Amino acid sequence: MLVALLMLFACGSAFAMAPDRTGRLDIGVSGGGAFNDGGMEDAGYVQGNASVGVINQYWAVGIESGYQEADAAADETVGKVSILGDIIFRVPPPHWLDENLVPYALLGLGVVGTYVEDEDGVAPTNNGDDVDDTDFAVKIAGGFDWFFHPNWAVVFELGYIFNDPSLPGSSVDGDGDYLTVTGGIKYLF
Repeated sequence: MLVALLMLFACGSAFAMAPDRTGRLDIGVSGGGAFNDGGMEDAGYVQGNASVGVINQYWAVGIESGYQEADAAADETVGKVSILGDIIFRVPPPHWLDENLVPYALLGLGVVGTYVEDEDGVAPTNNGDDVDDTDFAVKIAGGFDWFFHPNWAVVFELGYIFNDPSLPGSSVDGDGDYLTVTGGIKYLF
């Protein structure tokens, strides 16, 4: 459904896109919050990303990495590191929208490495030992770039990462999904 709407916007004659806002490589950094499912508390979230290939003025491919660490039940500390390859679609804004604002949608595929540290040696994780797992992840996200300079933009993104790690005995076993809300800055080359 989302892809169909994006394609409709891309092909509509009433929409225009500033040519210097898309079709370029970029690199950026963002920060915000991760809102976790399961037994893990919400945490701060840091994300770095880059467009590493441009297909045309609408489509690009990129790579991103994110990190969070928070407490969980039973004196556990849980950390997550994500590495995802992204397909990015920059939505042409309607003619009535500020030309400095470029909305986008993103689909990411990759892995999330999750580790659980038992802080006092009594948590049920693997007989009190630390456990970790690296598992497949899918990210869907939407956001926008607001350009305040031809090469610089402020970025806002809302994303959801689907991930189900196998961490026997931990409070986050099988439920590693999380919502991310981030804001940051990026530079276009």
